[in-house]
Amino acid sequence: MDNPGHPIKYYLFLILFPLVIHSQTIKPDYKSLSEKIIFDSSHVYNLVFNDGSELLCNIVGFDSASLNFKALSGFEGNVELNSISKIKLVRGEWKDNKYKVENPHSHHLVIFPTAETLPQGSIYMSISEVLFWSLTFAPTDFINVGAGSPMIPGAFFSSLYGYVKLRLLNYEGFHLSVGGVAVTALENMSSSSFIAGSAIYDKVKVTLSYYTNFDQFEMLNFGGEISLNNRMSLITEHDFFTVDQSALHIYGVRFNGNSFGTDFGFIYLSDENKNSRPFPWLGIYYKF
Repeated sequence: MDNPGHPIKYYLFLILFPLVIHSQTIKPDYKSLSEKIIFDSSHVYNLVFNDGSELLCNIVGFDSASLNFKALSGFEGNVELNSISKIKLVRGEWKDNKYKVENPHSHHLVIFPTAETLPQGSIYMSISEVLFWSLTFAPTDFINVGAGSPMIPGAFFSSLYGYVKLRLLNYEGFHLSVGGVAVTALENMSSSSFIAGSAIYDKVKVTLSYYTNFDQFEMLNFGGEISLNNRMSLITEHDFFTVDQSALHIYGVRFNGNSFGTDFGFIYLSDENKNSRPFPWLGIYYKF
């Protein structure tokens, strides 16, 4: 019998995929600059030049031929528009006398979400183990919605899953969120509600979440991330299941770009009697 969930994921993909045109990349022409540039010191832009070099700066003015900038060091200057290949809005903050780029992947651990949310208008795509795809969209700074499926129709246990996350609190490095997850498997559907809290201290982030009524079992999720520098961090995730007292463990390294990210690591299962052999883990992510 054909799985009725198959057409849903194709329709969902066709609906969500065109949203990627709302990228934060700005064309270096007068019309695009006039529509999108914000003259505010809190808005930092990455100027990518034709020779491949880059400059983080605030944009203080422009005309049809040139752009005036103020570098984060305080230096002011101007460049010709035709020398710039693209302009990107970069999120981050000054810290310890240097600009710290925001981690675009902070809304999730490895598999399950953290309590943080994507900023409004963001679209986030992930591919795990080259087999599972998902898309997450942020209609506001406080709400994320997402859906995913195996890339091979009918493969594995799930034909489609979806989730919604609502951030309730963001105070001095602590985030609190609630949400729900729904998963279809063959002709059955199971759902779960969850609550998640994430605490951030300097270079360390820890998340604890609890999932209830998930196909007649509960799950406790614990994980974290240690930032080594702007571009690399150590990650871990542990999922404890009450149904058979088993657990899923993941350890790895995450490489962060302004938009692109990858996870490399290993994953294994454990129960009361033994641990399974570690299996390589690969995650690929892109934030539009």
